[in-house]
Amino acid sequence: MTLQEAIDRRCKEKLLVSLAARPGTTGETFYSTLFDYHGIDAEYRACRCEDIDADMALARQHCVGISLTMPYKHRVMVDQWMDEPLLPINTVVVVNNILKGYNCDLRALEELLPKIIKNKTLSVLGDGAMAQNVLHVARDNKAVIKHYSRHLGNWQHRHDAADVVINTTSLGMTQDESPLESINADVVIDCVIGDTRLIQIARQSNKKYISGADIYVEQFKHQFKVYTGIAPDPTIVAKIAKEFFND
Repeated sequence: MTLQEAIDRRCKEKLLVSLAARPGTTGETFYSTLFDYHGIDAEYRACRCEDIDADMALARQHCVGISLTMPYKHRVMVDQWMDEPLLPINTVVVVNNILKGYNCDLRALEELLPKIIKNKTLSVLGDGAMAQNVLHVARDNKAVIKHYSRHLGNWQHRHDAADVVINTTSLGMTQDESPLESINADVVIDCVIGDTRLIQIARQSNKKYISGADIYVEQFKHQFKVYTGIAPDPTIVAKIAKEFFND
């Protein structure tokens, strides 16, 4: 579905959309259920985006909220930054034709990571939008950072020992690949949603782990409140997550 198609088919008072190169169904499942539960006259549609500037101009006129996935978190332009400036934006609220940008990924990581990474040695894999967020939280929590990526030219050292390893790459989106063949850390955090190969290796190795689903759920709670002013019912959120992620 394109953004124009979502606008043409709109049947609720408010329209919220995600703009993605490869749209999925996760957001639609969570939002439709919580909108119904909280009695909010709104709909959320996952839209295929090929021209972010054109779609943002259209969304400014017709939508109250826009969720962004890669590669658009870096590219979108907003009128006001509501969270840390210069970091990626994944949530935009439209108020009186003004685009207000939020980083709900960062808010989720600020909830989940500090108690795990504070003063620890941290291996961060990847250098995209989520890596920027992780590095920001890591610096705030005085972690010793080891940063690995192909662009940095040190990917071959990614198996070096650390207290915590965080995967922010897209590796692992299919079940037959993982950014690591073995884990040389006490805790694994994978930002990829799903029962990834990396999470399977962590489980088999009796390592503590946080999955991409855990991060998504925390991000969703913040994003839902940004969009609606309402904290979503945690019991309902947990129920949807259990059913959707088979966890």
